[in-house]
Amino acid sequence: MSTRRKSQFLKVVIVILISLVVQGACYSVLWAKDNAIVWRMNCSYAPQGYIADAFNYFADEVERRSNGDLVVEVYYNSSLGFPNTACLTSLKKNKVELSEIQGGSMDSEEPMGAVINLPLLHNNMEEAIDWQINQYAPVLNQTIASKWKSNIISCVSLPAPIEFFSKKPIRTLDDLKGEKIRCWGGIPGEALAALGANPFTITTAELYTALQRGMVSAAITSYISASECHFWEVLNYIDHIVLSNNMVFIAVNNQAFSKLSDNLKTAVINSGEATTSWAKENRLIYTEKLKNILLDGGMKEIWPESGEVEKMRLKCKPIYKKFITKICPEAEPLLRQLGALK
Repeated sequence: MSTRRKSQFLKVVIVILISLVVQGACYSVLWAKDNAIVWRMNCSYAPQGYIADAFNYFADEVERRSNGDLVVEVYYNSSLGFPNTACLTSLKKNKVELSEIQGGSMDSEEPMGAVINLPLLHNNMEEAIDWQINQYAPVLNQTIASKWKSNIISCVSLPAPIEFFSKKPIRTLDDLKGEKIRCWGGIPGEALAALGANPFTITTAELYTALQRGMVSAAITSYISASECHFWEVLNYIDHIVLSNNMVFIAVNNQAFSKLSDNLKTAVINSGEATTSWAKENRLIYTEKLKNILLDGGMKEIWPESGEVEKMRLKCKPIYKKFITKICPEAEPLLRQLGALK
């Protein structure tokens, strides 16, 4: 064989070897992906927006930190068949490995979840978030672990509190008297009644029509629903009275978690903590974006007069006492520590 042909032969051999190595690497990647552990995560929210961004961030972090050995698939709009009112049951029965749980809806399963719905516990959003993450979440998690065989691994604060949105400005306790105000029943309805308003339970899907037809003259909700329902077309004011502040938690099924290797457990825990930090850092960005949609539509911001929120809070004190007496006695230390029962 000539020197030229030998050279050509060697080049062909090298190309073939490189090709085999590359193919082997590709097969290794495919093999790793095919053998990755796949977890399903239940979520009642839509697949776009702040919550979706937070949950997608969590899923990406889990995959990154586990080097692709653990994959989280988020199922939005309760597409797995588990509504947010049955999120804890789906976890306990091992139907899913992960689930969104939130205080606004899990109270039908777990009374401790309703603490977050108690009215006027906090003076502002920052105070509420700090208390919910550092005081409330650890106590709630003890209940979730013992009764629902799961654990909270992340706290995702919503981008805005539950406030009033109205046709006429609400600055004082007297401004609430006799007003027909939309709510979703439960403790928020009790709060409105205690403040002298007439609460009406109306779903988000029916809210715009109810406001347009004058069935109600105001609503309590967050910027999320307010912007989605085009409040600027039927209401005039954003009334900055922080009635309550909701938070969404990510919970993991303990049985599924126990089957993971130590490295994967660490990846899940660290991803949850990173998502909590992401939410704290990005909440205000989303808040301003959503609020500006309302302001650009023509709505105006209104703040309560001095001392009026405290008057409202005093009206709601019986709700706190009823809650720890008849609904959730184990919440009493939390509320005492907060000073709500004074």
